Amino acid sequence: MSYIPKLNPTVGNGLGGLPERKDNPVRGEITFAIPGTYEWVVPENVKSICAVVVGGGGGATAGVGTNGSNVEAAGGGGGGGLAWTNEIVVRAGEKITITVPKGGSPANIIELVGNGGTGQTAIVQRDSSSEILVRATGGEGGSRINSATNDGGIKSVGDGGGSGGSTITVSVTLTSFLVSGGGGTGGYSGTGGRGGASTNSLETRTPTAGTGGAGGGGYANSAEGWSGGGVGLNGEGDSGAVNEGGSGGQDSDTMNYYGAAIAVVFGAGGAASIRDYDGVQEAGSGSGGNGAVRIIWGADRAFPSTDVGQS
Repeated sequence: MSYIPKLNPTVGNGLGGLPERKDNPVRGEITFAIPGTYEWVVPENVKSICAVVVGGGGGATAGVGTNGSNVEAAGGGGGGGLAWTNEIVVRAGEKITITVPKGGSPANIIELVGNGGTGQTAIVQRDSSSEILVRATGGEGGSRINSATNDGGIKSVGDGGGSGGSTITVSVTLTSFLVSGGGGTGGYSGTGGRGGASTNSLETRTPTAGTGGAGGGGYANSAEGWSGGGVGLNGEGDSGAVNEGGSGGQDSDTMNYYGAAIAVVFGAGGAASIRDYDGVQEAGSGSGGNGAVRIIWGADRAFPSTDVGQS
């Protein structure tokens, strides 16, 4: 799929930039927020770019029947990592390959045999040489193994960024309910908040806020959990408290034992809940949030926070 942005002669609109003038260097931006692989062509007069990428959040898992026995398990997904790189030297007409990641799928089955899906990786690379310019991995899917830590994604290539928040799986025989919150998306200079966990009205793991502009971890109580908080693409802002997005990202969404939560973009981990109601197991798990890629160009612009807002 190829997408070549056009220059707008009057305003910068995210699909190109202003025409070059002596007192107004070429400036613009473009955001890719739908999962898939794209080919982007560097516009005329653009000599360097800055890019931020967010990995997909991990999908949650909830169910009963682990290892063939009547054991219930709930594991939230880890948050996606975030990475950014500045002053990437490019030339007009050069082709850049963009990979926008999908969040991990949830595992929500009564005879639990699998884990939640791991979020995909976000990548910006040169088409000509396959050189990776910036990359952030996705969060791990929720495991069905008791006390397993489900890690967040990481910044694997970039000048800066942060890891997604982790979660923990809770698994108990014949309990009345289990809940595991999702991990927050990584920040521009800090880590996403970890997800909380609860078993039979007891808070077994306290969720935490994000740092460095990251999303907060999802809370877990006696009936429902929350996904992690997402992160925005317009530079580092306030860190998300528990259940909140960071840097302008989406706040958490709730997940209970009879329905799926809406995936929170960008990069939040899903939550999981299960209960045993009069001998009937009801389980619900949420998908991870999709990731995204944003590229900007223009004089004196640099992540995490130097003139990186929307033009």
